[in-house]
Amino acid sequence: MTFWTAERIAELRQRWPHETGGQIAARLGTTRNAVMGKARRLELPQKPPANAAGAHGGVRGGWNHRQWS
Repeated sequence: MTFWTAERIAELRQRWPHETGGQIAARLGTTRNAVMGKARRLELPQKPPANAAGAHGGVRGGWNHRQWS
């Protein structure tokens, strides 16, 4: 028996735009890697990384981003 039933795939597709891979995995009772792999095979749109510009105010270069005068 396969883990990815039609119902689980439907739930993955429904939750994908709104939740992280880890959150979806917890709801489905599997791992984040399993969810991410299935999403890739289903060609669901990629999500930006959680630490992409904008997540931390859009500052690049970490805490040492200022030029001191």
